[in-house]
Amino acid sequence: EAWANADALRGKGVWVSACQACHGPIETTSKRGVSAAVFGDAFKKIPQMLGLELSSQQRADVLLALQSPADGNQPGRPKPPPLQS
Repeated sequence: EAWANADALRGKGVWVSACQACHGPIETTSKRGVSAAVFGDAFKKIPQMLGLELSSQQRADVLLALQSPADGNQPGRPKPPPLQS
């Protein structure tokens, strides 16, 4: 079963409200896997992105979501154990 950390989930939500209209769904955007440097430069160099008012935390969350696999699993992080009933 897929799992995602809270930061990536928040990033996905920010993506839907602030980025999806131009870049499409996060699961299929060509921006997946973008480096932190390229991502940061976009907010300084792309005219359409200059006016976006995202906090540094929102930007970090979006970047994490873009760098995460589309299924939400975080590489190198242990999968949480299933909940006991």
